[in-house]
Amino acid sequence: MEQYDVEYYELASQRCPFSDYLDGLSEKAQEAILYEVQMLADYGPELRAPHSKPVGKGLFEIRAKSGDGALREFYFFLKGNRIVITNGYVKKTQKMDKIEYKLALGYKADYMDRNSK
Repeated sequence: MEQYDVEYYELASQRCPFSDYLDGLSEKAQEAILYEVQMLADYGPELRAPHSKPVGKGLFEIRAKSGDGALREFYFFLKGNRIVITNGYVKKTQKMDKIEYKLALGYKADYMDRNSK
């Protein structure tokens, strides 16, 4: 089984939205998410529901649960067994948070633009 390299997206200012999100969660929620991140590193694109789900435009979401609720984290794949996690949120309704999804799309575009040079 191949191992995938997982990195956290950073803004040009070096702020990391995913780390900021993690820092705001309980220790149990952090553990649940980091467990799923490790599963993602171990299985890459083979990771499927209930752990991961495609959400469109090249983005996927990690799906975790804790006492904090349903936790969702966006990521995308790069060549060379690389994965970039952009941001996350605590899901409060049945629908995906469109604001967080649009942020993730913007983060992906920014990452691709800054790293294609």
